[in-house]
Amino acid sequence: MNSTINLLIADTQLLMREGLKTLLSGKPYVKVVGEATYTDEMLNKYASCRPDVVTLDYGQAPYPESESITRLREHYPEAKVLVITSSLGRDDVMHALGKGVIGFLTKSCDEDEVMSAIKAVAKGDKFYCSKVLDIIMDRNTPEPKPTPSFEGITPCDPVQLTKREIDIVRLMAQGSNAQDIAETLCLSVHTVYTHRKNIMRKLDVTSAAEVVLYAINSGLVSPVN
Repeated sequence: MNSTINLLIADTQLLMREGLKTLLSGKPYVKVVGEATYTDEMLNKYASCRPDVVTLDYGQAPYPESESITRLREHYPEAKVLVITSSLGRDDVMHALGKGVIGFLTKSCDEDEVMSAIKAVAKGDKFYCSKVLDIIMDRNTPEPKPTPSFEGITPCDPVQLTKREIDIVRLMAQGSNAQDIAETLCLSVHTVYTHRKNIMRKLDVTSAAEVVLYAINSGLVSPVN
């Protein structure tokens, strides 16, 4: 793969295509080489552009749940697909993964996740946003939980975090984002996101702020005065 990532955007929604192009316009390592609004056009554009990554709104008409990815991978088995969708049913997610999709985001993901996903998928690495990881891990929690206070927690309390997870908690408490943590610990961004999800699961929390609160109350970091 060249240093520049060639991207084909396949989405029925003009605003989504234009929004993604605008997001990528200031990134010298990504080049949008084509756009498509339906399956046949996507196949034709792939044949002429040979992109490194195809972004696809899975399940959005006229991209039927099975046809678009199946036909793309039948003709071009090397194709690397990143789904960016507003449809997040468990069946949709698992079906797409079964078709060979290696990246899966929702349209509510932030710029950091989008850029990290494009770079990971271009290298052939898997990348799933936190909501998709919840589905894969069967961790849907429809009812909100009260925010834990972690009062009385000391460093010797039986918190079941690994050394790597503790390193990540400390970096999160210092304000590092996923990309910063990945570079500091020599990990992929996807691995950092996975660790963060595991940390939140173990601590039974739902936000980074609660992880930071845990880090302070458990003595992993000192509060800033």
